[in-house]
Amino acid sequence: MEIESIDTTYLRPGHQEVRIVCVESPLLFWVQLRSVEKLYEKLQNKLQIKMAANKKLMTNIREDQAVSVMYNGLWHRGIITRVSRIIEAAEIFLKDIGRKICLPHNELYELDHEFRKLPWQAIMCGLAYTGSELPTPIWPEVNKNLARIIAEKNMEWINIVQPLWKGAALVNLQVQSINFDASYDFTEALIKLGIARHNKNIMEHVSPAVQ
Repeated sequence: MEIESIDTTYLRPGHQEVRIVCVESPLLFWVQLRSVEKLYEKLQNKLQIKMAANKKLMTNIREDQAVSVMYNGLWHRGIITRVSRIIEAAEIFLKDIGRKICLPHNELYELDHEFRKLPWQAIMCGLAYTGSELPTPIWPEVNKNLARIIAEKNMEWINIVQPLWKGAALVNLQVQSINFDASYDFTEALIKLGIARHNKNIMEHVSPAVQ
């Protein structure tokens, strides 16, 4: 049973309350919808219990398989994106939290069908009409780090400007900072920091970006 991604074309117009779970750059970050976070918490709790009681190693490892893996002390759902037979390891995309990890084959476990019903919870996003202030094809590390500091793990609202495909969209983002007790537009904050600029095109390809 394949796990679906959230279809962003069906999300209601206006602000969606979200939590940013991972930021790679201003043009590539992942959010979870707060409207369904209780369902995800319930799934996670059941997955911890299931894997503690009865886990089964995968035997036929191949790409595009859903798996259960341990990350930061918790069990998570993931999908295999790359397999190396030489070093017996695989790249896993944790599509509920927007993280990619690499694990040896002996740390990949089967994911029961009961945990495949809820769609992947992370929506891949990029800021609409936003580009890099510097004429470069790649975001500098310092700029990516600043974007993480002011956005990651905060409460936010997104307004979907353009759905791209299932599980992805270009958005406007309003951040409610936990650390600084302030609310601000993510794009405008990046512009004030000298990281970004307004762009006449809805999408700019400065890596990493939604693609």
